[in-house]
Amino acid sequence: MTLDDANSGSLGRSGTGSDDQRSVEDARAAVTARAQALFAYNRDDEAFALVKLLLHDLDPRAEGPDAVLADAAMIYPYSGLDDHDHALNIPWARYASTTREQLFGLVHPLTVAAIAVLAHAYESTAAGSLSAAGRAGFYRQAADAYRSMISVHDQLGMPIEADQARVRLAMCLQATGGCGEAIRLIGRCWQSWRRAPDRRTSHGCVIAGTYTAMLDRCGRAAEARAVERDARELLPRDYQPGSLLFDMAVVDVDARPHDQVCARHLTSETIR
Repeated sequence: MTLDDANSGSLGRSGTGSDDQRSVEDARAAVTARAQALFAYNRDDEAFALVKLLLHDLDPRAEGPDAVLADAAMIYPYSGLDDHDHALNIPWARYASTTREQLFGLVHPLTVAAIAVLAHAYESTAAGSLSAAGRAGFYRQAADAYRSMISVHDQLGMPIEADQARVRLAMCLQATGGCGEAIRLIGRCWQSWRRAPDRRTSHGCVIAGTYTAMLDRCGRAAEARAVERDARELLPRDYQPGSLLFDMAVVDVDARPHDQVCARHLTSETIR
C-alpha cells in the first residue's frame, strides 16, 4: 500500500473520519521512523526517497505545525539525488525549525537540532549560488541561525556545542567579508578550548584547522603557523596539522568564497 492510499483514507478501518485521519497519521509516523533509521545509518538517499514520498504535494509554507512532518523535513535537505528539488531545502528546513519551536519552545534540544539543519540548508544553498550577492545573503542567514544556536546552547549550559556553533558562525562571517570579527571569534574559541579542563581533542583539532585556514586566507601566515605550532604541542599526533580531521577543517574553509575586502585585499583603490 502506498502513502497516497493512506492520504486518501483507504488505509486502516473503514470507520469515522477520525479513524481515517488516525490511520494517515500512523502511516506518516511509520514512514518517518523508517526514514530516520536509514538516515542514522548514513543511508541518506534511501531516507530521502521515503521523505520525498511523505512530503509529496505538500507546501512547507502552508502546512500547519506537525511533529512528524517536522521530523521528516529534518532529513529533506541532505539528499544529493538527481530528482531532489533543492529549491525546497530551505523552506522545509524552516518548517522544521518553526514547527519545533512552536511545539517545544526555543530552548529545547529538538529545536536546536532543527536550527542546525536550517543553518546547513542556508550554507549549502550559498555554496551553490552563482550570484555573489545571493551567496553572501545566504551566509548571513546561516550566521543568524548559528547565533540562535549559540544563545540556546549558552542557556542550556553546553559550552562545547556553543563553541562548535561559534566556529561555524566565524566561517560564515569570513565568507561575507567580516574577516576581522570572524578571526577574533575563532581566536576566542581556540583560547577557550586551550583553557578548558575537560577539552575534547577532536573539537580542538577542528578549531585549530579552521583558525589556521582563516588566517591564511587573510594573508596572516605568521599567525597561522603559530597556531599550528600550538596545535602540535597540545594535540595528539592523530589530530595534529596534516591529520585527516585537521585537513578536512581546512578544506571546509577553503571551499568558501573570500572575494570581499579584508586586510589581504586592501589597496589604495579599495580604501578610498
